[in-house]
Amino acid sequence: MEPELHKAREFQRGQAFPVFLCDYQAHQRGDARWNLDDRSVVINRTEALDRVHTAATTSGRFILPRRSQELEQYVLEMCNLVKVLVENKDGSKEYQYKQVGPDHYRHATVYLLLALERVSVYQPAAMFGDAAHRAPAFAQTDYDPFGYEAPRGYGGQAIIDYNPFGR
Repeated sequence: MEPELHKAREFQRGQAFPVFLCDYQAHQRGDARWNLDDRSVVINRTEALDRVHTAATTSGRFILPRRSQELEQYVLEMCNLVKVLVENKDGSKEYQYKQVGPDHYRHATVYLLLALERVSVYQPAAMFGDAAHRAPAFAQTDYDPFGYEAPRGYGGQAIIDYNPFGR
């Protein structure tokens, strides 16, 4: 949503598909809070950035494309936030992420992982070892941005409990 709320809402209104605006709020704890009426999502910034850090530093969680100039920029921006312990005016302490350079890709990764919470992940039956998992199953979601339904009889399995944050 920030820093250009009016531009974000203008973009949101101009799309043929649902666009959710993300609002970082310090008091939000735990899972993201989705508001389907105004198409917004609220999440704690520190928690969201922690989850991206964990996903990016856990072997096998992120598969990156081959090295390129754009990938180099992505990696740089993923590293341009540092977590520091901050003492508040009331004497309490909390960790916060401080920006040390452009960090757009880091936040874009937060938004990607949030979006993945709302979209089904389709896996073909060949990924399952036993015949019990070969019966087709289809996820029910609020919105399928790709307009794709798995072919009937293909033997695929729609995964509806995929959680990119590992929660």
